[in-house]
Amino acid sequence: MMRRFLAASLLLAVALPAVAAVSVGQKGSDFSLSNVDDVRFSLATPRTTPLVLIFTTKDLGNVSQPWRDSLTTTLGSSAQIQTVLDLGDVSRFLHSVARTRIRAQKSKAILDWDGSVSTAWRGNDRSRVVVMVVAPDNTVRFILSGIPVSPNVRQVTEAVRRVAGTR
Repeated sequence: MMRRFLAASLLLAVALPAVAAVSVGQKGSDFSLSNVDDVRFSLATPRTTPLVLIFTTKDLGNVSQPWRDSLTTTLGSSAQIQTVLDLGDVSRFLHSVARTRIRAQKSKAILDWDGSVSTAWRGNDRSRVVVMVVAPDNTVRFILSGIPVSPNVRQVTEAVRRVAGTR
């Protein structure tokens, strides 16, 4: 009985449709955030390639970094990949400590200090990494929540290719 439950749980963890605040076919709210080196990323900046947004938290680095690595290897320059790190649960008192740790990890994630951007896009569920493919006009074309196993990476890659018109 327990084995069946664990097997079912693992299957669900592989790829779940994400329950996000932004749905496929909708435009998400504009935002502008900076990384630990104060390099700004703005959704308002015009793009010609698809954007892959990886919404994560400080506790999900072991899942979000492999997503970024896998997609960077698979997609190359055919898409811009941006990790949004939700730090809304980090006390303002600890921001400098968090910044130091993020810098030590050499993370290029953009920092959502109050969690508002992440919540507006991903929703309130902070327990999973959510990956979104966004067209150059900022319309969400694909959403997936799961771990970066081959079938999931393939789904994101195919979505990027559809948006880019290369498939």
